[in-house]
Amino acid sequence: VIQMEQKKDWQEKYFTPEQRQKMQEMLAQAYTPEARQKLAAMHPNPWTEENQKRVDAQYLFIKQELGRLIAQGADPASADAQNVARIKDELKFAFSQGDPDIEASLGKWWESFEALPQEQKPFDMSLYTYTDQEQDLLDEALTIYRQSTSA
Repeated sequence: VIQMEQKKDWQEKYFTPEQRQKMQEMLAQAYTPEARQKLAAMHPNPWTEENQKRVDAQYLFIKQELGRLIAQGADPASADAQNVARIKDELKFAFSQGDPDIEASLGKWWESFEALPQEQKPFDMSLYTYTDQEQDLLDEALTIYRQSTSA
Protein backbone atom coordinates (compact mmCIF):
# COMPACT_ATOMS: atom_id res chain seq x y z
CA VAL A 1 0.00 0.00 0.00
CA ILE A 2 2.83 2.39 0.87
CA GLN A 3 4.56 1.70 -2.46
CA MET A 4 1.32 2.24 -4.34
CA GLU A 5 0.79 5.56 -2.55
CA GLN A 6 4.37 6.64 -3.28
CA LYS A 7 3.96 5.80 -6.95
CA LYS A 8 0.68 7.68 -7.10
CA ASP A 9 2.05 10.81 -5.46
CA TRP A 10 5.44 11.11 -7.15
CA GLN A 11 4.29 14.01 -9.32
CA GLU A 12 3.56 16.04 -6.21
CA LYS A 13 7.31 16.30 -5.67
CA TYR A 14 7.70 18.07 -9.01
CA PHE A 15 4.47 19.91 -9.76
CA THR A 16 2.14 22.20 -7.85
CA PRO A 17 -1.58 21.35 -7.89
CA GLU A 18 -2.06 24.24 -10.33
CA GLN A 19 0.59 22.87 -12.68
CA ARG A 20 -0.92 19.39 -12.58
CA GLN A 21 -4.34 20.89 -13.26
CA LYS A 22 -2.98 22.86 -16.23
CA MET A 23 -1.39 19.73 -17.71
CA GLN A 24 -4.68 17.83 -17.29
CA GLU A 25 -6.57 20.64 -19.06
CA MET A 26 -4.06 20.59 -21.90
CA LEU A 27 -4.40 16.80 -22.18
CA ALA A 28 -8.19 17.07 -22.32
CA GLN A 29 -7.97 19.67 -25.10
CA ALA A 30 -5.27 17.96 -27.15
CA TYR A 31 -6.40 14.33 -27.02
CA THR A 32 -9.63 13.19 -28.59
CA PRO A 33 -11.66 10.68 -26.56
CA GLU A 34 -10.62 8.01 -29.08
CA ALA A 35 -6.92 8.87 -28.72
CA ARG A 36 -7.21 8.82 -24.91
CA GLN A 37 -8.90 5.43 -25.08
CA LYS A 38 -6.20 4.03 -27.39
CA LEU A 39 -3.47 5.45 -25.19
CA ALA A 40 -5.01 3.94 -22.06
CA ALA A 41 -5.21 0.56 -23.78
CA MET A 42 -1.56 0.77 -24.90
CA HIS A 43 -0.30 1.93 -21.51
CA PRO A 44 -2.58 0.39 -18.86
CA ASN A 45 -0.08 0.85 -16.02
CA PRO A 46 0.37 4.27 -14.41
CA TRP A 47 3.38 6.36 -15.44
CA THR A 48 5.89 6.15 -12.63
CA GLU A 49 8.76 8.30 -11.47
CA GLU A 50 11.12 5.56 -12.66
CA ASN A 51 9.55 5.71 -16.15
CA GLN A 52 10.02 9.47 -16.21
CA LYS A 53 13.64 9.26 -15.05
CA ARG A 54 14.43 6.66 -17.73
CA VAL A 55 12.86 8.75 -20.49
CA ASP A 56 14.52 11.93 -19.23
CA ALA A 57 17.90 10.16 -19.29
CA GLN A 58 17.30 9.16 -22.91
CA TYR A 59 16.32 12.71 -23.87
CA LEU A 60 19.38 14.05 -22.05
CA PHE A 61 21.56 11.66 -24.04
CA ILE A 62 19.93 12.81 -27.29
CA LYS A 63 20.41 16.48 -26.37
CA GLN A 64 24.07 16.00 -25.40
CA GLU A 65 24.84 13.89 -28.45
CA LEU A 66 23.24 16.39 -30.81
CA GLY A 67 25.39 19.15 -29.29
CA ARG A 68 28.50 17.01 -29.67
CA LEU A 69 27.64 16.01 -33.24
CA ILE A 70 27.00 19.63 -34.25
CA ALA A 71 30.34 20.68 -32.72
CA GLN A 72 32.08 17.96 -34.73
CA GLY A 73 30.24 18.78 -37.95
CA ALA A 74 28.98 15.21 -38.08
CA ASP A 75 27.20 13.72 -41.05
CA PRO A 76 23.55 12.78 -40.32
CA ALA A 77 24.31 9.38 -41.87
CA SER A 78 27.17 8.71 -39.42
CA ALA A 79 26.84 5.85 -36.96
CA ASP A 80 26.56 8.22 -33.99
CA ALA A 81 23.88 10.36 -35.65
CA GLN A 82 21.97 7.24 -36.65
CA ASN A 83 22.13 5.99 -33.07
CA VAL A 84 20.58 9.26 -31.88
CA ALA A 85 17.89 8.97 -34.56
CA ARG A 86 17.15 5.38 -33.50
CA ILE A 87 16.76 6.34 -29.84
CA LYS A 88 14.54 9.32 -30.68
CA ASP A 89 12.39 7.21 -33.00
CA GLU A 90 12.08 4.44 -30.41
CA LEU A 91 11.00 6.95 -27.75
CA LYS A 92 8.23 8.26 -29.97
CA PHE A 93 7.13 4.77 -31.00
CA ALA A 94 7.15 3.47 -27.42
CA PHE A 95 4.62 6.15 -26.53
CA SER A 96 2.42 6.23 -29.63
CA GLN A 97 2.95 2.71 -31.07
CA GLY A 98 2.80 4.53 -34.42
CA ASP A 99 -0.87 5.44 -33.99
CA PRO A 100 -1.59 8.59 -36.03
CA ASP A 101 -4.35 9.80 -33.64
CA ILE A 102 -2.02 9.62 -30.67
CA GLU A 103 0.83 11.25 -32.58
CA ALA A 104 -1.46 14.09 -33.71
CA SER A 105 -2.78 14.56 -30.18
CA LEU A 106 0.73 14.58 -28.76
CA GLY A 107 1.68 17.23 -31.30
CA LYS A 108 -1.30 19.36 -30.24
CA TRP A 109 -0.32 18.98 -26.59
CA TRP A 110 3.23 20.18 -27.30
CA GLU A 111 1.90 23.11 -29.35
CA SER A 112 -0.30 24.24 -26.47
CA PHE A 113 2.59 23.75 -24.05
CA GLU A 114 4.95 25.84 -26.18
CA ALA A 115 2.29 28.57 -26.46
CA LEU A 116 2.15 29.02 -22.67
CA PRO A 117 3.95 32.02 -21.21
CA GLN A 118 7.25 30.90 -19.66
CA GLU A 119 6.03 31.47 -16.10
CA GLN A 120 3.04 29.16 -16.65
CA LYS A 121 4.99 26.21 -18.05
CA PRO A 122 4.90 23.38 -15.53
CA PHE A 123 8.40 22.16 -16.39
CA ASP A 124 11.57 23.16 -18.18
CA MET A 125 11.39 22.19 -21.84
CA SER A 126 15.09 22.57 -22.58
CA LEU A 127 15.64 18.82 -22.35
CA TYR A 128 13.04 18.22 -25.07
CA THR A 129 13.85 21.09 -27.43
CA TYR A 130 16.77 21.67 -29.75
CA THR A 131 18.58 24.52 -31.42
CA ASP A 132 17.82 24.99 -35.09
CA GLN A 133 21.09 23.24 -35.98
CA GLU A 134 20.35 20.33 -33.65
CA GLN A 135 16.82 20.01 -35.02
CA ASP A 136 18.06 20.08 -38.61
CA LEU A 137 20.64 17.36 -37.89
CA LEU A 138 18.07 15.27 -36.04
CA ASP A 139 15.49 15.66 -38.83
CA GLU A 140 18.04 14.61 -41.47
CA ALA A 141 19.25 11.70 -39.36
CA LEU A 142 15.67 10.56 -38.72
CA THR A 143 14.86 10.68 -42.43
CA ILE A 144 17.89 8.52 -43.21
CA TYR A 145 17.13 6.18 -40.31
CA ARG A 146 13.49 5.70 -41.29
CA GLN A 147 14.41 5.12 -44.94
CA SER A 148 16.96 2.50 -43.97
CA THR A 149 14.59 0.67 -41.60
CA SER A 150 11.65 0.66 -44.00
CA ALA A 151 13.60 -0.79 -46.90
